[in-house]
Amino acid sequence: MKSELKSLIADTIAYLKDEGLISQQPSSPAPQKITPPKPKPIAEEKLNPTPVAIPKKESPLLFEKIQKHLPHMRLMETIPAMQQVAIVIPQDEEMTFFQNLAKAIEERLCPVKWINEEGVSEEFVLILSQTPLPSLPQDKQILLEKVSVYQNNTEKKKQLWLQICQSLKSS
Repeated sequence: MKSELKSLIADTIAYLKDEGLISQQPSSPAPQKITPPKPKPIAEEKLNPTPVAIPKKESPLLFEKIQKHLPHMRLMETIPAMQQVAIVIPQDEEMTFFQNLAKAIEERLCPVKWINEEGVSEEFVLILSQTPLPSLPQDKQILLEKVSVYQNNTEKKKQLWLQICQSLKSS
């Protein structure tokens, strides 16, 4: 089988030479085998056990470059404190609406904490309740209507959501 294959290849090459499809001499020299140089052995060095303090460089140019390429983005030099919204646990109301509201706020805006009226404090950016809280300024609280109002009126739900977003944005 091998001898037949060799003779077939030899006959094919001879035919191609006779027809002038391949030349008698190779057009380019045969490739030479290149051997890479042997790598030098790595000298063992003792590592310096004392840590090196890297000076912290603050670059105002970074802010300038980012603002140049992303002018629509607002950059902050410090990370703002985490805002937290409180929902005063409603009495005699269906909790499903308030749970869904809390879930939406947590997923899209900031953390939510459920509190009693006694747990109201200044630490919260915004407090949602159904009764006015005299101990807090009016701009930190949103008075909620009865659940049935929001369930039957999508426009009221939309207004509530916009009011929550606006209050958090302004704080």
